[in-house]
Amino acid sequence: MDVTYEVEVSDTLDSWTTILEKVGNNAWAEIGASGATFTAVTAVDRTMFTVTGPGALHFLRLKVTSNQ
Repeated sequence: MDVTYEVEVSDTLDSWTTILEKVGNNAWAEIGASGATFTAVTAVDRTMFTVTGPGALHFLRLKVTSNQ
């Protein structure tokens, strides 16, 4: 299945900003200028991100959308 993955960040849960995106089998790409920074560790079949950014409180979510 061809899907788009988006990692989004928010300070309030009301407004979300995409910081990382992966479309299909393409590599992860940094999106936007949220002020958040990240480091990635890639294993055989997964990528683990550590996200840090401005402010004391951040929420993250993974948004998955089918491209069909």
